[in-house]
Amino acid sequence: MIILGAGMAGLLAGCMIRDEKVSIWEAAPKLPNNHSAVLRFRSSIVGDALDIEFKKVKMMKCMHPWRNSVADNLAYSLKTNGTATLRSSISADASITERYIAPANMIELMANRNKGDIYFQHEAIPQTISSVNRPIISTIPMPFMMKLLDYKNVPEFNYVNGYNINFEIENVDAYVSVYIPDPMVQTNRISITGNRVTIERSCPNMDAAQLSKEVELLNKYEKELRNQALGDISFLGLEQANAMPAISKLSASMQRYSKILPINENERKRFILWASEKHGVYSLGRFATWRPNLLLDDVVNDVRVIRRIMKNGSYDYRIK
Repeated sequence: MIILGAGMAGLLAGCMIRDEKVSIWEAAPKLPNNHSAVLRFRSSIVGDALDIEFKKVKMMKCMHPWRNSVADNLAYSLKTNGTATLRSSISADASITERYIAPANMIELMANRNKGDIYFQHEAIPQTISSVNRPIISTIPMPFMMKLLDYKNVPEFNYVNGYNINFEIENVDAYVSVYIPDPMVQTNRISITGNRVTIERSCPNMDAAQLSKEVELLNKYEKELRNQALGDISFLGLEQANAMPAISKLSASMQRYSKILPINENERKRFILWASEKHGVYSLGRFATWRPNLLLDDVVNDVRVIRRIMKNGSYDYRIK
């Protein structure tokens, strides 16, 4: 069995499939630890499936007030993905919820738990896809897989790239997120996980090349990066006697497909069914199934469903 992609979904599938030899193909030269956003989960299901202990915490998230609740949620949506829809920000009501926090070396732990081999710089192209034994579990973005399989009815895929600024901060131990709808503020969300701060910025008007250059410059000129980080700390109320707290381990990282926008639901399901039945390619994860709100918690069950489909030879695509 081949798994395409050594990101979170691909590694999770590799860890869960223990009854046969699995090879994971990854196009990057090393593990793509591109999840610099907070690795928090709504349940312990991922940790349980991997036999990795997660930390259970109390989590608080809120919307930084701008106009009113409706305007704030719609403005936040416009700011992050260019469309005015109600998204997950509606739950940012300052209520306390339980969350499960993955260890900082989650990617490494997952890779070590895989029974099969991981092949780096091993890009999926039509020639190799057609020559390998089936089945294949694909975690690569749906538009790329459509091209690889020469799918005829390719819809328009819209998405937004972005970048994160990460650092650690002294004298802090909290689990919070603040959503910032104000369009005049570049940052759209700030989160603290323990003492680690993540500043998330969506860039609807920048393509991947422009954004990559922007992130490269930020990391090159650390003073500018530090100024931007310190400028956002005020949203967290962490100023101390008119002085900023000390920060360390400062870096910026690009987030390709930071936000993905839905496509026609029937077309999405039709492709997933077609790819599995005609080509033995099973789509797994948020990008491969193009589900904007899919959580890794949900992927655990999807791996189990795909395994049942492989064994039983039936596919009720409505589960997707």
